[in-house]
Amino acid sequence: MELLTYCKEGNLICSIDTKELYLTCFILDINTEEIKLLAIDNYGNKDGECHIKMDDVNFISMGRLTAMRRLLLYNLNYRI
Repeated sequence: MELLTYCKEGNLICSIDTKELYLTCFILDINTEEIKLLAIDNYGNKDGECHIKMDDVNFISMGRLTAMRRLLLYNLNYRI
């Protein structure tokens, strides 16, 4: 939960591994029961908002090469 809060407050990209999906995303909102996130696809485009139950989360990471690549493309697509 601390890493999710850190990513949300810093508007940082992270990766979430669930029972069914592996997502690279920005955290939009979190509470004790679920996470609202904005998924980013392989090309740095917004891939939609979704909600994930906290119980479904297996692993959270930050700073992986694939996530940084998507962040670079996202910045080129939307922020620059």
